[in-house]
Amino acid sequence: MNTAFSTTAKLLALLVLIVIGPATANGDDQSRSAATPVLREAQTLIEQGKHNLAIAVLDAAIKRDGRRGDLLLAKGCVKQLANLHESALEDFSGAIELNFKLSSAYASRGTSHFALGDHKRAINDLNLAVQANPESATAYVLRGRFHFLKEEFRLALDDYNSAIRHDPDARTYIARAFCHFEMNNYDEAASDATAAIALDPDEPNPLYIRASANKHLGKYDAALSDYRLAQQLEAKLKQAVTRK
Repeated sequence: MNTAFSTTAKLLALLVLIVIGPATANGDDQSRSAATPVLREAQTLIEQGKHNLAIAVLDAAIKRDGRRGDLLLAKGCVKQLANLHESALEDFSGAIELNFKLSSAYASRGTSHFALGDHKRAINDLNLAVQANPESATAYVLRGRFHFLKEEFRLALDDYNSAIRHDPDARTYIARAFCHFEMNNYDEAASDATAAIALDPDEPNPLYIRASANKHLGKYDAALSDYRLAQQLEAKLKQAVTRK
């Protein structure tokens, strides 16, 4: 079983939040509005795999408009996608200097610390992200993921519980299902997988989890049914990617 979320997908999701979500960085409404086309252009370049061009676009905007928390945060996210974590740390720290309440900057900086093997600083930054915005499901999910990857399953479970209270997202149910599975809580794993399936019926991962949980529970027919359906969904996803 793949027990980790795609780091790239998570970082891109953070950038999308910056682009289309409510503005949280420093600056008035007019300057935030002016920065939005730049962020959207950077997002488009990222989706095309043109990370260096995206960084250049954001650098040009910073030179033109001055240091802005949202632009620095976006540039740091792009550098993460390009595995330039050391450099990304500087951008995230700069964004935090401009706005110490910018939860997503702490979360992103923590992600780079974790990628560089500094688990202690990663968790500390995620703690600060939660303090800056206690209702941020993303901060809880990331901190839970870090705990999970360090096999700190009880701490991971607590964070996933908090994330689901704030935003019952399918991916978070999948993450909590993985966690329950690793803790041998097979009934709970199956239940969370079922919740994820209801929210995203085209995603094969929760079906694989529920199949594995049901196998451990002795529900072999149900396990086989889920496994076959998961394989069918996975084949459809591969076909869709091939057509692109």
